Amino acid sequence: MMAVLRMETRDVLAKVKLVLCDVDGTLTIDRDTYNLHPEVVRYVRILEDGGVKVGLVSGNALPVLFGLAKYLGCSGGLAAENGSVILYGDEIIVTCPICGEVLKIADLVEKEVCDVAWRTWQDRYRLCDAAFKVKGSLSYDELAKVIDGVIKRLGYGDLIQVRSSGFAVHLIPKGCGKHLGALKLMELNGVNRGETLAIGDSVTDLELLQVVGVPVAVSNADEELKKVALIVTSKPSGEGFVELARSILRAKGLL
Repeated sequence: MMAVLRMETRDVLAKVKLVLCDVDGTLTIDRDTYNLHPEVVRYVRILEDGGVKVGLVSGNALPVLFGLAKYLGCSGGLAAENGSVILYGDEIIVTCPICGEVLKIADLVEKEVCDVAWRTWQDRYRLCDAAFKVKGSLSYDELAKVIDGVIKRLGYGDLIQVRSSGFAVHLIPKGCGKHLGALKLMELNGVNRGETLAIGDSVTDLELLQVVGVPVAVSNADEELKKVALIVTSKPSGEGFVELARSILRAKGLL
């Protein structure tokens, strides 16, 4: 529970200058909807007004994150496509070493899995990462196994990693991930690991949490993610983010 902060937790949160947030399942009402929790908007603004920058690190395409950040009022920058595409101010930085190749491979995969999956509409705006949605009764974990098998059979197993976020199955260049986006945003914001907090809900956030000083998982996160978290909220998804934001503000004497 985070309602009453232990002294050591309070001290850690008091140092936070940058909060990096996953979106789907973390800022939404739950892990089954795309609707933002209504209090998320309010607390992003309160954090920003209190001098804590908020950034978004997500598997979504850059235009989606840009629109969301614009209306939320986030100033900490964006890491889209699972960390492969960074936007800070007016500068776009691509961290993916095989930019464009993943989308070509995804075209081949699509032909093999068209009966059980379809490409997301966001792929037309992507540069590096590709994403598939379930068609039919498969779970996302099951679809990930199917697509991973196709990737290996086509001979691209050394280039592509396949991961399920619970909202989509992503094809990500090996060596890339949300951690690269987080590290770049930390550099651009001029903060160190101890001043950076990241919060997420799925295994796609694992590397993100591993590179920051204050890793946080929401209460309904994947168990693997909870194992690396310094803090696990007592509430799920967007409610968990609000709980965390209030704890940061209390630790800083702003609430």
